[in-house]
Amino acid sequence: MTRLIPLMLALAVPVLAAGCDAANFLAERQAITRASFEFGRAELKGADVPFVSPDAGADLDIVLKVTNPNPITARLDRLDYQVFLEGGQVGTGSMTQDFAVAAGASKELVLPVHIPYQGLPEAGLKAIQARRAAMRVAGTSHLSTPLGALSYPVEVSHTTTF
Repeated sequence: MTRLIPLMLALAVPVLAAGCDAANFLAERQAITRASFEFGRAELKGADVPFVSPDAGADLDIVLKVTNPNPITARLDRLDYQVFLEGGQVGTGSMTQDFAVAAGASKELVLPVHIPYQGLPEAGLKAIQARRAAMRVAGTSHLSTPLGALSYPVEVSHTTTF
């Protein structure tokens, strides 16, 4: 019997450690649902000359400030998003790399988006020309779990210059 106890402990420790890892994995993904997302800024990265470049458009980086009020790291696995200028949808994107914010900290999340000129609503085109627009980012975050993906909405808006 005395030989059996060390063997049971040796088997139990990896199982308990795996359970703790799984609980931490889920807790970090749950924590992002309590994080706040704020519009930081929009940066114009490039703009094509209309009618000269095929698929001409403008490239923006939309920077969100993510603040984690939780006592643990908050983690986001994927964010699919749509970008609206002056009320009209002008682009879409997806952030698929791992994004983590330390406990009690803030971090910038950069969302690149290409806005094609073709089919751009007139209000959106005027906003790009003026480099000032009412901008809204609406998306769905996807959190990976062993039981499948969980989703929740993320939305921020701001009148910005770029």
